Amino acid sequence: MILLNNLDKSFSNTSVILVDASLKYDSTVYSDKFVFFVDAEKQVISANLLDNSYLNIRSNTKYAPLNQNQVQLFVKEASDKGLKVLNKPKFKYVKVLDKQNHPKSEKLFVLTLLENVVSNQTRQLVTNRQDVKVGDVLVMAMPGTTLLSGLEILEGEIMGVFSPGMLVSLGSFELEPVSSDLIFATDDKIGTDYEFFVEASR
Repeated sequence: MILLNNLDKSFSNTSVILVDASLKYDSTVYSDKFVFFVDAEKQVISANLLDNSYLNIRSNTKYAPLNQNQVQLFVKEASDKGLKVLNKPKFKYVKVLDKQNHPKSEKLFVLTLLENVVSNQTRQLVTNRQDVKVGDVLVMAMPGTTLLSGLEILEGEIMGVFSPGMLVSLGSFELEPVSSDLIFATDDKIGTDYEFFVEASR
């Protein structure tokens, strides 16, 4: 999933394309349509789209995944400059298998999350959400994701416990401006991408 953040309200007819915030910036590469920010391996971190019409970005789109055609155009433009684009999951449904108290904080919890039903792949995550229960299917932001607010989700430790990712709420997408409600689903969604569309305010 590659994300776009439409800056049209502040910077006319431009967007930021968000690829992988976990990469370390090394240099800038220019094309007619994009300004690419890349790491030392020439992998794209993000890019400024200089003309929204090139990717047919509608004016009412604020924050959303690129569709298949948009991804193909973006990847081709990057490839023409010798760059690589890692198209990794950004928002994924996961199931809470276990919830334990954090060993160093009474206000934090350590979750075990199922993210792939076929391979039984799990992921550890630290959260302060008291309303999370074992059996819940929720949406998490994966490492490398940049939220609408600009917050970058990176791998790291929280008080000594590894926590690669973050649970997200409706408010993370401004779907409900002040809502801290988590996004719930059913077991059939486990491991799939969370599909969303944030409309630009008028």
